[in-house]
Amino acid sequence: STPPALATTPPAPGRPATLPAKPPSAAPSPTRPNPADAARAAGEGARVEGGVLYLPLEGVAGALGLGWQNLTPRWVSVTQGSRIRPLSVRVIGGRPYLPVSALAALAGDRGGLTLGPRGLSLGTGEGALLFPLKGAQLLPLGGKREF
Repeated sequence: STPPALATTPPAPGRPATLPAKPPSAAPSPTRPNPADAARAAGEGARVEGGVLYLPLEGVAGALGLGWQNLTPRWVSVTQGSRIRPLSVRVIGGRPYLPVSALAALAGDRGGLTLGPRGLSLGTGEGALLFPLKGAQLLPLGGKREF
């Protein structure tokens, strides 16, 4: 069967035609990833560059329910609710990463950021969120001469 044609209101002189109001549709709402899963993925994607620990921006944003925009090779604007905060970022292998210092700034008054044997723990309003880290992945042994 063919869909019915949309009726338009004939335009009045100097006014554009109008379409009838659309009935509300059930548009899919964006789903937030499970914070623990996103934090785990961010921890697994951690990198050390120049002695600084970095976590992937996408994983951190997913874990903390953050939005981000205006990404440049050095900065990103992160949104926390209605608050917009500029954070330093580094592009590694074509992907944006946040230094741990930026994660500490995001923690703010939520409870802080602590490093433990299982990884980085970030205090949130609902408790602590763990970004698991693997030392062997971050500090590979061998391969480079020290002197």
